[in-house]
Amino acid sequence: MNGYKRFITALKREVPDKVPIWELIVDKPIVDSFGLKSYADLAEYIDLDGVTCGENFNLEKIGPNTFKDE
Repeated sequence: MNGYKRFITALKREVPDKVPIWELIVDKPIVDSFGLKSYADLAEYIDLDGVTCGENFNLEKIGPNTFKDE
């Protein structure tokens, strides 16, 4: 079973061959520590079943200790 089928099977509440693995956020120093250039390279290298796209969000400071995100 490949990563796509693994995720779809789990989302359908069926039983995949193993639990799908993915990381929500991977900081650049982690990618660098593997000697790789990008998150996509790391995902391929460590054989993640899924990847996160667009985890960036706008953070707006609305007070001295208060922030608003999307």
